[in-house]
Amino acid sequence: ARRHGLKLILLWFATWKNATMDYAPDWVKTNPQRFKRVTSPSGMDLWTLSSHCEVNFGADKKAFITFCKYLKVKDTDHTVIAIQIENEPGILGCDRDYGPEAQTIFESPVPAGLVTSLKKYGKGPVYDSWRKAGGKESGTWPELFGWPAGEFMTAWNIATYIDRLAEAGKAILDLP
Repeated sequence: ARRHGLKLILLWFATWKNATMDYAPDWVKTNPQRFKRVTSPSGMDLWTLSSHCEVNFGADKKAFITFCKYLKVKDTDHTVIAIQIENEPGILGCDRDYGPEAQTIFESPVPAGLVTSLKKYGKGPVYDSWRKAGGKESGTWPELFGWPAGEFMTAWNIATYIDRLAEAGKAILDLP
């Protein structure tokens, strides 16, 4: 890239790549007791790491910080201009994680910041579901969103996970 005067936007996939954990290291894949996977309603583990597992996040964060430190030292001419964190994150084959950590979150109050944003922007499918379910100011995911609550909780938690990774990386290397 340097030799040809190109700039790069790198793609970081550790927890997700096309909603699977295919690119996670073997030491993650072979230790599902430590690195929790998404659990289906029937109790089966899916081939997707759970966004609700802090051990998963900690391993991803440690690797991402190491990567950012490396870039900061080695990429002094700023060939890398941005990093996309994760790629097509999500869950295939299930609306949400039904594991114990996820179930606790599902039955807990929806983050107040999400309700504040819904009221502020006032449009879109999440807003419409919230209004259809009664537009309550607080409550659990199903109380606030009804039927699509699981998918909304998943989207919120994955986005929060990625935002936390971005913050950790930006603390080392200020790239978009």
